Amino acid sequence: RRPVAPAAPTEASVRLIPTGQVYVCLVDQTGRRLIPGTVFAAGQSVPVQRARSMRMTLGNDAITVRVNNKPIRVPASSNAVAFSLTTRGAKLLPASQAPTCT
Repeated sequence: RRPVAPAAPTEASVRLIPTGQVYVCLVDQTGRRLIPGTVFAAGQSVPVQRARSMRMTLGNDAITVRVNNKPIRVPASSNAVAFSLTTRGAKLLPASQAPTCT
């Protein structure tokens, strides 16, 4: 008998752990704001968010990000950094595709 492979996840998950003051905008695949442009302080608790896919804008790199329980590197930048988040992981987005929560 062959072991049954676990079913592929249908939702991505993102866990955010601020290490300093950081702005976060997170929207799901329909554009619904999961985190509506909030500034978090170091150590502040942020609930895990889940959706089929998400787009996220971070104001800086003062944050630890885990997508699908895997760490992703947030590049240091003097501008906002945006990501696309799916069940396959995270990829950087150009500024033109970054979600806005204002």
